[in-house]
Amino acid sequence: LLNEGRFLPELVERIDTARPNFYIQVLADMERLAFEESVIDVMSSGLTFQVGGKAFGLREASNLFGKEYVQGGKVITNEAINTWLAEINGVSDLVSAMNRETDTPSKVEIGYRIVELIGVSSVPTHLLNRVQDEFCGGGKIVMRSSSFDEDVQIIGPAPGVYESVTGVNPNDKTELENAIKCVVGSFFTDKAISYRDHKGLRHNPLMAVLVQEQIHGPGGSIFVTDNKVVMNVASSPDVINSYANFGVEEHAFDLGEAGNMLSMFITNEHLAVIHQIIGITHEVFGSSDIEFAVDPKDNKVKILQMRSLERQKLDSVNDKEYEESTNVLINDADTLPDISAVPGGIRLVIPEAIDLEKFQGKLFRWVTVNKGRINSVQIPSHIPSTCHFVNIIESLGIRIVRTVAD
Repeated sequence: LLNEGRFLPELVERIDTARPNFYIQVLADMERLAFEESVIDVMSSGLTFQVGGKAFGLREASNLFGKEYVQGGKVITNEAINTWLAEINGVSDLVSAMNRETDTPSKVEIGYRIVELIGVSSVPTHLLNRVQDEFCGGGKIVMRSSSFDEDVQIIGPAPGVYESVTGVNPNDKTELENAIKCVVGSFFTDKAISYRDHKGLRHNPLMAVLVQEQIHGPGGSIFVTDNKVVMNVASSPDVINSYANFGVEEHAFDLGEAGNMLSMFITNEHLAVIHQIIGITHEVFGSSDIEFAVDPKDNKVKILQMRSLERQKLDSVNDKEYEESTNVLINDADTLPDISAVPGGIRLVIPEAIDLEKFQGKLFRWVTVNKGRINSVQIPSHIPSTCHFVNIIESLGIRIVRTVAD
């Protein structure tokens, strides 16, 4: 209307006079809004791409069971993280170069350079201040990855692909900053890049950071698949993700039938609540993964993560193909074998001497390069089914088998 000359001259004059201040006010309002929404409550109505799969799963859990059964927290949004990364000189160009590459090892080399740039940069002060304002004066906190390409239905679960940092002191700004860098930098590690290549995903960072008060109590994980339940319980939820099953209880039972299950870590009252959670989750979502802990503050079961997702089917490899596979032994974590001349499918055999925690990134990259050849991975019997290595291998559709204990 203004451009068409529909207004009287005196109104045009008023608009022209107000225009500069109007622009300034709009920009100021947008900057204020971006600041306020850089860190939001995990139970808020933030869009999934802003908060990522883990935070979205917790919000879903609160809708199902009530907030009192979910460990809440705050989310440093994907938008805030991307704004920071864009301000680090060279990162945007390297991300673009990574997306143009077709070769996984070349992408990994670019990823190393991005991680280095993140390591020497400074996390925006306002983000650190916001987290400290929320958690200072309390106990230790946990900082978890919450990427848009993990734990969402269209892509599938990705436990262990990205990093979490436990035991962070919120009163120590340096410790807080390093934890954020570790979580965000894990988007560009070799195992994360290899995983996304395997899934056919691009490498544009969509990474939020979930911040929660750490619960110092017993807990574990629950896998519900095909009306079967496997529950692992330990003195702390972190123990079940380790690479040794010492101190981990594993209970397997049919859905709806806990049997005579007894635990040295949690009470029968806690088990009753957990069984209710299992039943409701399965009814609504089908197959699912749940991580939980018992909060000593109020003696309640709290859901830490909920992946209401179907795992990739493993029936693409039948028993005959598996039995006819060629064993390929990993003798040295630094030198992976050349399998180009090995006929047929491959069963990768990992001996006990290999440190899986250090080796997994290189192995995932190698598996990605040779995808379609490897149908199973044989691991030592002491490695629990809940560790990150097993979760990622199974999410790639590769069968896990165990070495028979002597």
